[in-house]
Parts: sequence; C-alpha cells; structure tokens
Amino acid sequence: SLREVIPHVTKGRRLSKIETLTLAKNYIVALTD
Repeated sequence: SLREVIPHVTKGRRLSKIETLTLAKNYIVALTD
C-alpha cells in the first residue's frame, strides 16, 4: 500500500483520497523519471 511505500509522509496522519492519489502520481513520476 502507499502507506507502506511512503511511510514518512503518511505516518501520524490520515490522507484524503485526493492526497493519496497525488502522492501515488508523484511517486510513479519519480520512479519513471
């Protein structure tokens, strides 16, 4: 899950659906950059 992939971002707070999607997009962009 994204919470496991990006623990430093999600730790200690809940993310909205939009925030989660944005993080996912940014993570994929970082991987493919």
